[in-house]
Amino acid sequence: MNTDTQKNGQVNISKEHKVAADHHELAAKHHKEAAKSYDAGTPEVAGHQANIAHGHTLNALDHSEDAIKAHADKNAPLKKV
Repeated sequence: MNTDTQKNGQVNISKEHKVAADHHELAAKHHKEAAKSYDAGTPEVAGHQANIAHGHTLNALDHSEDAIKAHADKNAPLKKV
């Protein structure tokens, strides 16, 4: 769980979605840079950009998972006792 998107111990679902989207956008940017670098004949730069993109993808998935878990916790049916 990401403590930077929590308030009073509660997950800020909206912020989790926004941060996930930001990371997806950054990943796309770096993938495009990787493609340009590869086409320009600099595969080492392309590889570096691809690794950065992968890191942003992993961060996006982490924030997305936190949002999904918070949705599930918030909307879980009440258990009968």
